[in-house]
Amino acid sequence: MNRALVVAVVALVALTSACSSQERPEGITERWLLSLNQGAAGQPDRYAPDEVSEQVLPGWHDLEPGYLDVIAVESQQLRRGPVPGAFVPFNLVTKDGDRIEGVAHLLPNGDSWRIADLDVGAGIAPIEGGSPFGAGLPGWPIALGVGVLLALAALGLLTIVQHRATKA
Repeated sequence: MNRALVVAVVALVALTSACSSQERPEGITERWLLSLNQGAAGQPDRYAPDEVSEQVLPGWHDLEPGYLDVIAVESQQLRRGPVPGAFVPFNLVTKDGDRIEGVAHLLPNGDSWRIADLDVGAGIAPIEGGSPFGAGLPGWPIALGVGVLLALAALGLLTIVQHRATKA
């Protein structure tokens, strides 16, 4: 019975950390840009005021869905001090080939974030190929550790079930 409790606790801890409901500023910024890319069908006002959306894509209400060809959101930069919040760099390429670079300034909004203002044309690095995996190299050992823990938990559960099945 103690082994089952240990396995259950390990699984609970692993799943709790993996299933966080906290929204990250990068995710809010990306959803805002994807919503802008949907034209009149999008709802970017869920993430930012209309004035902010107009700074990136003037007249976005009248644009066809899919106007943005590339949407790239970089890692956030948290700042403290006179201007708190998160700053998320982004790069866009339109179907016309125009590049739009900027930094979204997000402020906490309850359990989430809201885009308060932008710095468009802030000289962000151009869009590169980048890694297809968002975690990058530092995230791999953590992912590997979580994978090993989940595998051990599954093995433990299988052992318990097999042991009980042979007793019955």
